[in-house]
Amino acid sequence: MSRYLKIALIMLILLLSAAAALAQQTVTQEEGEISDDQPTAEYEIELLEGQTVVINVESFGDLDPVLTLYDSRGDEIDFNDDRGIYDLNSRIVYTAENDDTYVAEVAGYDDESIGEFIIVFRVGGDELLDNPYGEETELYEGEIDRRTDEAAFEFELDAGQTIFLETATIDGELDTILTLYDENGDPVAENDDRSRVTLNSALVYTAEAAGTYLAVVTAYGDSEGTFLLIATVGGQEVAQDVKDNDVVDASSQYLDGEITSRRDAVDFPFELEAGQTVLLQTEADEDSQLDTILSLYAPDGTLIDQNDDINTAAGNYNSGIAYTAEESGEYTATVTSYGGSEGRFTLQITIGGAELIAQLNASKRVELSGPVLQRETENFIIHYTLEGDDATTEAWVDELADIMERVWEVEIDQLGWPAPPPDGTDGGDARYDVYVANLLDEGIFGYCAPELPTVDNPNTDAVEENASASFFVVENDMAEDTRPGVDPIGQLFTTAAHEFHHAVQFGFDINDEKWMYEATATWMETMVAGEFEDATPYVAGNFQYPEVCFGDKEGTYVYGHWLFIQSLADAYGLDVVEELWTNIAQENSFDALQATLDAYDEDIPTALARYHVQNLLRVYELADEFDATVLLENTIDDTGSWTYSGDGVQELAANYYLLDLAEGVYNASINDDSTDGALALCVIGVNGSDADIISLGSDGDFSTEGYDYVYLMVFNALYDDNLDRCAYAEYEIEIDDGRNASDVSFTWDARNFEPPRAP
Repeated sequence: MSRYLKIALIMLILLLSAAAALAQQTVTQEEGEISDDQPTAEYEIELLEGQTVVINVESFGDLDPVLTLYDSRGDEIDFNDDRGIYDLNSRIVYTAENDDTYVAEVAGYDDESIGEFIIVFRVGGDELLDNPYGEETELYEGEIDRRTDEAAFEFELDAGQTIFLETATIDGELDTILTLYDENGDPVAENDDRSRVTLNSALVYTAEAAGTYLAVVTAYGDSEGTFLLIATVGGQEVAQDVKDNDVVDASSQYLDGEITSRRDAVDFPFELEAGQTVLLQTEADEDSQLDTILSLYAPDGTLIDQNDDINTAAGNYNSGIAYTAEESGEYTATVTSYGGSEGRFTLQITIGGAELIAQLNASKRVELSGPVLQRETENFIIHYTLEGDDATTEAWVDELADIMERVWEVEIDQLGWPAPPPDGTDGGDARYDVYVANLLDEGIFGYCAPELPTVDNPNTDAVEENASASFFVVENDMAEDTRPGVDPIGQLFTTAAHEFHHAVQFGFDINDEKWMYEATATWMETMVAGEFEDATPYVAGNFQYPEVCFGDKEGTYVYGHWLFIQSLADAYGLDVVEELWTNIAQENSFDALQATLDAYDEDIPTALARYHVQNLLRVYELADEFDATVLLENTIDDTGSWTYSGDGVQELAANYYLLDLAEGVYNASINDDSTDGALALCVIGVNGSDADIISLGSDGDFSTEGYDYVYLMVFNALYDDNLDRCAYAEYEIEIDDGRNASDVSFTWDARNFEPPRAP
């Protein structure tokens, strides 16, 4: 903000002679106020070269002050938002380089930050630098440049003593990183930026054991400059002073960090008392591609909660968690990123009462563009408006009301899935809330959002720990959908079927792998929406990249995995899908899938191998709608060594080869050095409307006689709960003459088979 565009100017002239200024300190205190009518206050101060001024702003009410110091030309000399990690007041320490009239400006952090304040000026000589903060505080000067990439400072601490450290850049463009190490060289606390508007650092730590601690200041990136390290050592009163003893009043702190290729996680420890609620929210810089993942850990290191996106479908890739502490102690918020994305972010930590949970939920609820109307049905309340950008029509709402009840009838009454948990009186009453808004401008038809706190779903017999009430939002007219032949009402139907099933899923668990949610909801479209289903268009993408690991979060793979849900249902009946979700409520990721398969004496690799064979043969009721076949990796037309044309095969994925060999008996073996024998071979022979499947393991004989088409599938049986660690396995296939053909493992219906195009 330009210092010349001010509404109010409060002048304080400190006229100091050289003799008086150098002989003693001068302390001046003034009162001020920031309001809607007076958003800034300015104070002039005359300093001689070499004089030091310490300026402190102490605020009252809702004011979060921001302090800026200018020279007489209007150039910014220094800036401070927050005095410490948990202290929203402001402070600047500056030594004048020239005789000049300086201006100290006080403003609010944002438009809602208003209130009264006291500003205190202490003007003197070098003795202020020796101790501007109190008797227990010491200052140290350091420099980071091309020759010196870190500065270290030792401190002796007794067990139970607390140290508060903060940096203040004196000169240059230095962006500090502050780390405190214990006597064993282990980091015990770290901070990059102490608030979202300063690159200085601050941390507070209470020693668990007596010893020599080392504070190390480094620089972010290639930044350089000189700095002050301000260290305050004392008892618990130091920590209490730093934290401002205000945490129960729902005060917020803004802490900055950055995710890079060298630093893929940033930890933020904070204290909670039993019964207090913390609201954690990330906000990525607008110019970055960062997609944050936020995790909350208990004092014993146990993961309490994790959130990737507050609302993926709405394009909000920031993260949010609200939690009420069951025990007192130091909790840790950890920020990582999805898919290797990088960038700077701000973590807002708000500590207060249970109302913070409602605050997070309210931030997700939709604010429509005009007066809100409601349409009530037996199981739903539909919220809509007839004005503004979100405007819809009564006819559209009529269709939606009818569709929602039809979706409920199929998913809940006919298929027997449990109803979503009720949300109390949010949105009116306990019926499920649907909002109608303009979404296609963001490229989406609808989205479903879970709400906190997590609950036990009263509509199931089991006890869920991470179930949640929810609401969903649907497009207001589908007018922006210009795809030829698309029926807007049909698209509304399939969207409602998909998003409402997310609501059903949240009645089991809200924190599991994305593929489980999207694959099942997309499959449900085929069960509910009939001819209007929008699942089959996703098949082509998955068939085009069969070598990509199962569950990969990129692109639309997770939606195309609805075929795996169908594969399970084909093998074990429709009930297996709900059984899977019952296990998801109790187990995580692949553990839930394995728990489901245990009831059928099957394991995950077997189920996935069957799925990939089913994809090759297109053994699905909706195959006529696919308009796709799997990608062939290569054609093997002779004995010898063969390999893939791409990158190999990832976990629980497959490569397919056309065997264009003369009729006879052959041996196939695989040389696999990267997976410890996890790659397996399978031959599929198609003869008319039947297909024989012959499992070879890593080595086996097979016959090509009597088949119209013969294929070799390479399957990677490895899998990992961390789907960000997918890796390609490299291999070679050896084809030789064989002796005794292996028996057919089983025969499938191949009436929907279409030969994949040869590479």
